[in-house]
Amino acid sequence: MESLQARIKSTRITRGLSQAELAKRAGVSQPTVANWENGSHIPRQGVLEKIGEALGVTPVWLLSGSLGEDERSAEFYLQHPVRHLPVYSWPASGSISGSTPPAGYIPYATRKENLFGLMNLADDEWSYDIFIGDPDTARLRTGEYLAIEDNQIRITDREETERLAPKAVLGRIVAKMTFYR
Repeated sequence: MESLQARIKSTRITRGLSQAELAKRAGVSQPTVANWENGSHIPRQGVLEKIGEALGVTPVWLLSGSLGEDERSAEFYLQHPVRHLPVYSWPASGSISGSTPPAGYIPYATRKENLFGLMNLADDEWSYDIFIGDPDTARLRTGEYLAIEDNQIRITDREETERLAPKAVLGRIVAKMTFYR
């Protein structure tokens, strides 16, 4: 699996940039870029965004090597079936049981068969978010998770999720969509 340092270097070379050119675009020195590429330093979050802009990639891709579900090309959608995922209303308590009927369904291009959505009305009541979750949490990855804690559904990161009981984790968030009324 390719590392952060390898992704920075290979993408820089593919884009035809020297270390000095990438450094100038990212607002750092050339030795700093050399340190990223040899793995002796890891760029900070703010600089990761500048590196992503300079290389035409996202910070998520630089860190993980994978595109977020909502950042994939049209080719991805043409090669994957559209499934109608059940979308549940964000419950007042953390209880979503197998007998809870979905509020509706949303079309989504994916090969996975067990994804689900949780819909949360925003505080302004003019928009709502749908979080697409993958209940397969056998291997925790970098990212955000939907979890039940203190009888409330919360968004947690991987480290928080690791301390929770496995039954408390509903799934990893693979996409977030915002809709307006």
